[in-house]
Amino acid sequence: MSLNNLAGSLWIRFGQLGQMADLEQAINYQRAALELCPPGHPDRSSSLNNLAGSLWIRFGQLGQMADLEKGIIYQRAVLELRPPGHPDHSMSLNDLASSLLTRFQQLGQIANLKQAIIYQRDTLELCPPGHPDHPSSREPLQRWANYIHIGA
Repeated sequence: MSLNNLAGSLWIRFGQLGQMADLEQAINYQRAALELCPPGHPDRSSSLNNLAGSLWIRFGQLGQMADLEKGIIYQRAVLELRPPGHPDHSMSLNDLASSLLTRFQQLGQIANLKQAIIYQRDTLELCPPGHPDHPSSREPLQRWANYIHIGA
């Protein structure tokens, strides 16, 4: 997983310095790492998740819908590899919900918002009161539900 480690270091440097070249290189290394993790490989979900996250960040920087769309495809694949009971299932639900909300904000398609709320509710059910992730799961759900009530 040296490629993912190198990509992670570049991603951190991008976060510190904001140089797009670092993010681009990280994405290239993450794609290469994913190619080395065919279906059934134990590191495939991590590789997909890392690449999806980087594409989401690049979308935030450049606004290219293709990055967001590809990231959502990868996040859906991650969710399939992290079914209920997997330790990262709730995180994967939350990540996909965030991306769907972003797509709603860009395209205004209420179906994306509704799907995001479903995934966020599922996340909340996995993070009941007392769970360390509970407040962070509940707040977005309340905010997103307001979009529907105000007729967005």
